[in-house]
Amino acid sequence: MNPMHFMRDDIFGVALATLLFGLFFVPPGFVIAWLFDLLDFRKASLGWQAAVGLALSVAIVPGGEFVLWTYAGISAVWVFHAIAGLVSGWLIFRGRRRALSTWIVIAALGWLAIVWLSGIDLQVGNRLFPSVLVYDFNLRSALIDSITRLGLPATNPLYFPGHSVLLRYHYFWFLPCSLVDRLGGSIVSARHTLIASDVWCGWALMAVVPLALRYLHPAGERALERRTKWAILLLAIAGLDVVPNLLFDAIFSTTGAGLVFPSSEWWNNPVTGFPHAVLWVSHHIASVIACFVGFLLLWRSNGKIASAMCAGLCFASATGLSIYVTLTFAMFLVPCGFVMLWRKSWPVRVCWLTAGATVLAATSPYLLAMRTGGGASTGSFLMFTVRSMTFVDIIMPSYGLNWNQVAWVNLAVLPLNYFLETGVAFVLAGIWLRRVWRRKHLRESEGVALGMIVTALFVATFLRSGVIINNDLAWRGALIGQLILVIWSAGPLSAWWRIRRRRGAGLVTGLVVLGLASSVYEVIILRTYFPLMEARKMPIVSWFSKTVETGRRTYDARSVYAQLARDLPKDAVLQGNPTHWGDIYHGSYAERQTAAFDSLCGAVMGGDPASCGRMQSEVGRLFVEDGDIDRACDAWKIQVLVAKDDDAVFQNHSAWPWTRPTLAESEHVRAVRCGSK
Repeated sequence: MNPMHFMRDDIFGVALATLLFGLFFVPPGFVIAWLFDLLDFRKASLGWQAAVGLALSVAIVPGGEFVLWTYAGISAVWVFHAIAGLVSGWLIFRGRRRALSTWIVIAALGWLAIVWLSGIDLQVGNRLFPSVLVYDFNLRSALIDSITRLGLPATNPLYFPGHSVLLRYHYFWFLPCSLVDRLGGSIVSARHTLIASDVWCGWALMAVVPLALRYLHPAGERALERRTKWAILLLAIAGLDVVPNLLFDAIFSTTGAGLVFPSSEWWNNPVTGFPHAVLWVSHHIASVIACFVGFLLLWRSNGKIASAMCAGLCFASATGLSIYVTLTFAMFLVPCGFVMLWRKSWPVRVCWLTAGATVLAATSPYLLAMRTGGGASTGSFLMFTVRSMTFVDIIMPSYGLNWNQVAWVNLAVLPLNYFLETGVAFVLAGIWLRRVWRRKHLRESEGVALGMIVTALFVATFLRSGVIINNDLAWRGALIGQLILVIWSAGPLSAWWRIRRRRGAGLVTGLVVLGLASSVYEVIILRTYFPLMEARKMPIVSWFSKTVETGRRTYDARSVYAQLARDLPKDAVLQGNPTHWGDIYHGSYAERQTAAFDSLCGAVMGGDPASCGRMQSEVGRLFVEDGDIDRACDAWKIQVLVAKDDDAVFQNHSAWPWTRPTLAESEHVRAVRCGSK
């Protein structure tokens, strides 16, 4: 097999995708903000216009694309973006132009470098090492590719019980990714667009900071640029995760036993730092941005119906970007809306009602599809709980405590839990709340901010979703409160810098250093874990590989899937071993439908799971022992079987991976055609 330059392909693909996203995440927001003069856009400086345009685009484009794509087709989406591009180009050309501040450019380029280095596959000869981000990226890459191939309504690429099934997921972030995938041609893959989308999501998060500082902070425009610098620095500061992680690392390096976590946040039930959150779950961060921009548009609408409709589209986007974030924000927004309807003037009331009607009209097709999409789940969508600390959950049952007693212990250690997870934000939040308490009188902006924090804290502490094993509701809902803390902590952090050499400032200094170290540790461990695992310096993670030989296996798998992607039609159904936890390689590189992705057949993402048991018994058996593969493939409309060296049948050289003509092969992976047709 000729060597393939996958790392080079990733660099070119991600770079082109990053450029192409500029066509989708700059012009629409710029044009809409200018057209309706949203947030004082027309008279503002270029820097303010860039912030408003980018934040508004990320907030409104996913929902807007869904509405156009659903009601008018994909052509309408392309026409919308073409018009927005032409109009925004004319507006920028005729407007006032001034260079952006140097610190903004440095921050933006620094984030771009972090994302690119964290996301692409690292190649050394014929060994290939993906980032640990592949744990989640493989699923989302498959979803983007499915939308690219089949359009809307979105279908589940992980489950095919003989026919396509609707996707049950918050997938709006993947709509612009799909458009970039289409526009990039053979150079850009679905995975490349997902990596590049992290770049733009991080930039949009930086852009929403000055908006929130101006309208949700009593200081308003006073020293806005200085406070923005400190707030953006706070975005880079995580909790104290580096401390327990280094402790685990030291134990493993000295004893050869124990755990080393592939991500710094995995040691506990996390409050994720923003660098981690944007890298791993940019669609949830995009939902936070959409919620904040929508609220600012509605709160500052001044009776403008157009502003209210744009706010409604932002909330509609947020719904399809993250159900969990939107549910948390809705718990704040609904009572806030009732207060507005009760206390404000009729123009304001009409705006709030208009925003609500817009949300319902824009999201009804999506919500209806979610309701009818089926899918397997592990429990109720919403349940009460007490936020747990992993150490407590592991140690306390060994002393004979039942669940209720452990919950009381978790409640008692809650301050410690949040301190370890948030670090300096915990202290700065205390400073801000003490100031608010002493004043005894809240401005409206302070009341709004406090309402968001209390809501997010309640969700993060006492609610969970049982749809999946992870408590995504608590993890993602907390992001709303975290962003408010960033906004309100910029002033105290700036004050700390002025007195950092005085007595008593050392605590904040230490927490800032540890918070930055936690973010740096996260970036390093994501990139180096698999190479170090192959060098036997890290424990084996079974969800990725059952052996330390990861580099060559990954290279071989990507080579086979690359050849299949070139040779097979777009509607081909590929199948690997469905009894594994999840086929990381298929999700990342196949760019094709699979019949059963994992032990639950991928039905968690939509479709009736009733067929899963029979599919597992018929298809799963083929990867254990030789059999009539044509009969099973015909039954489930599978065209290609892909066997890997950790499948039992791969070791039998008289079985089908070796006796059937191969479509693509390597040392560790073989793909054969199956079915009687």
